[in-house]
Amino acid sequence: MKKITFILLMIPFVNYAQVSVRAGLAEPVETVTMSSMPESFSRSGFDTIYSNIVRNLIFQTPLPGCDEVILYSDGASGYAAGTNQFGDLEKMQKFKGSNIIGVYQTLAVFGDKVEANPNTLLYSNIYTVDSVTHGPGELVFTSDPTPMSQIWGNLTNPNFSGFQFPITIPVYDSFFVSFTIPQNTGDSLVCATSKSDCYPGYQIAWERRADSTFKPFNDGTSGTWGLDVELFLCPVLELGNLGSVNQPASLNGITIYSTFPNPAKNQASFKFGIEQSGDVSIVLYDLTGKLVTQLHMGKLMPGTYTGTLPLDQIPAGVYNYAIRNNDRFFFSRIAIQ
Repeated sequence: MKKITFILLMIPFVNYAQVSVRAGLAEPVETVTMSSMPESFSRSGFDTIYSNIVRNLIFQTPLPGCDEVILYSDGASGYAAGTNQFGDLEKMQKFKGSNIIGVYQTLAVFGDKVEANPNTLLYSNIYTVDSVTHGPGELVFTSDPTPMSQIWGNLTNPNFSGFQFPITIPVYDSFFVSFTIPQNTGDSLVCATSKSDCYPGYQIAWERRADSTFKPFNDGTSGTWGLDVELFLCPVLELGNLGSVNQPASLNGITIYSTFPNPAKNQASFKFGIEQSGDVSIVLYDLTGKLVTQLHMGKLMPGTYTGTLPLDQIPAGVYNYAIRNNDRFFFSRIAIQ
């Protein structure tokens, strides 16, 4: 079964005035094992707010599908993938693909939130990739605001939260997407993370610090979190010409060849390829990030496949769909008539 990782930093209060050196490497402090759930129900891990409620959920009734939950402490107050004592401004993730026109929405899964002010506004940004540092380069565009009240932060029933761009934002084949950190006193937010299938080589999880410098989550120094993790932060993509099987669109080791028909009525067929063995699903979400329906295709070897998703019971409208391979997603959209 898949290892599920929670990055948990032990003090829930944020002190922006305090300045200290970040932990070089977060250490696991406790492990809970649960073996009764089938492997196909394995659920993604969360970097989550520490509280008695969350502690009870984790240690008394582990989340459905969690095989092994590892809690990490970094010796500081706050969260590696969210609000912390260092006053981080933004968390971001790198994506590399091909035949992509642009991004029109960012989706993120948040483990939990503290909402002192429901009107606190959050944003998603798109950055280029710097050719020297391999980190964020120039700011390309900022999304429309999403208030804290619209952020889904239910640990036991996770959904995506959406950041909408007013237009499709053109991107290069490599780019970053981000979410901003609430800076108001009492507001706190943390993004879900996973250690599954993390990229080798250059780090893909980065942060913008209080002094507006960019740093990866792990560059081998004591000044970073020392965590090789991926954020559950997903761009929803406008794709190029998929009329030819020679021009598929790819992202993070997942390739979409075609979705037919689109618009669809009773059903749609999704042709896709994967580079990594693992659990694969075709998943349909509404535009708020809530799950509508899915087709679980089981564990597949690297290769090309086609799955058919029944849509006759789905109300007409525009939806996001994803090809999910382990804990990686390729999101685009489909219209249902």
